[in-house]
Amino acid sequence: MKTVLSIIVMSAAAGALMTAVADESVTVTGNLVCAHCDVGIESKCATALKATDAVYLLDGAAVEKFFEGDEHEDVRTVTATGAVSKVGDNSVLTATKIEAAES
Repeated sequence: MKTVLSIIVMSAAAGALMTAVADESVTVTGNLVCAHCDVGIESKCATALKATDAVYLLDGAAVEKFFEGDEHEDVRTVTATGAVSKVGDNSVLTATKIEAAES
């Protein structure tokens, strides 16, 4: 019984740690691209942020003004702030703020 309880407590602690990491706010600068057409990581068009070291799928209301359906905006450099989580093999940035990057 102690072993089962220990496993449950350890699992709960690991879940809390994963949530804490996902809730940290990060700021990433890169180019807005199409996750399907430009980088091929999605089966349909979606907004992604291609940074120097990673590609982030973008989610959240802040993304809507940059990408709607199949209408692709011109590639532009932006700075996005939000929480990063892992979904499958992809990093997802749930953006709370996206701004054009300063030149």
